[in-house]
Amino acid sequence: MIAVVIDTGVIISAIGWRGPAHRCLALVARRQCRLVVSADIIAEYDSRVPAVLAQEAPQANAFGALAWIRAKALWVEPAPLGRQRSRDVKDERFIAAALSANAKASDLVNQAYALTPSEIALMWQTAPPRMPIPPPCPSSGMPKRSQPRSAARQ
Repeated sequence: MIAVVIDTGVIISAIGWRGPAHRCLALVARRQCRLVVSADIIAEYDSRVPAVLAQEAPQANAFGALAWIRAKALWVEPAPLGRQRSRDVKDERFIAAALSANAKASDLVNQAYALTPSEIALMWQTAPPRMPIPPPCPSSGMPKRSQPRSAARQ
């Protein structure tokens, strides 16, 4: 199942009106994709969604929709990002959650293919330098990549 992270503005639109944003949330309801949240994302939803919808779409049930999101979403610990990744620092929480969800997906793939720890380590050591997700943390038993492949060629 595809993991998705939805920005607060899209959540506001999805709850308040029928349209493309609402259809995105309907895909989550039909279990065609999985909404990913973190505590930071939920805090932003809680602080902005009810206030905006109270003014713009008072008929919308913001609190009920947010309770449903809390219950149905996949909660993740945000992945460390290091340097700023987006122009708007407030978007960092969404990027961190998306990266964390991808890391979980890689664990599922490793399990599905019954990869051994040495095969997983080899995969991360030989991965292209621009892998979309960071290698597993050392506490998971997997070694960190010592240096990017481009540095090894020099």
